Amino acid sequence: LCSVVKAELWHGAHKYGRTDRRLAVLAKLFAGLVSLPFDDAAAWHYAEIHHQLETAGCVIGPNDLKIAAICRARGLTIVSSNTAEFARVPNLQIEDWSNRK
Repeated sequence: LCSVVKAELWHGAHKYGRTDRRLAVLAKLFAGLVSLPFDDAAAWHYAEIHHQLETAGCVIGPNDLKIAAICRARGLTIVSSNTAEFARVPNLQIEDWSNRK
């Protein structure tokens, strides 16, 4: 799980009330998962992707760009229902599990 995704989930816990309960649930969820940081390899991919998308005139949000860079730097597949945004990123594997039956 990307550290950026953790930040987004923690933000949601603070934003939507019942914060202590939500933070406790997230702590249990995160306990069994490896945290993937935004490191130098991800930063390199971030810069390349950002340039490519800027040049093509189809930028994506900064957090999604960081998530894409982390995954692409490690050769990982992104699992997200936000395929419209991530599909703009060259050489990124994406799976949408929201429509699985």
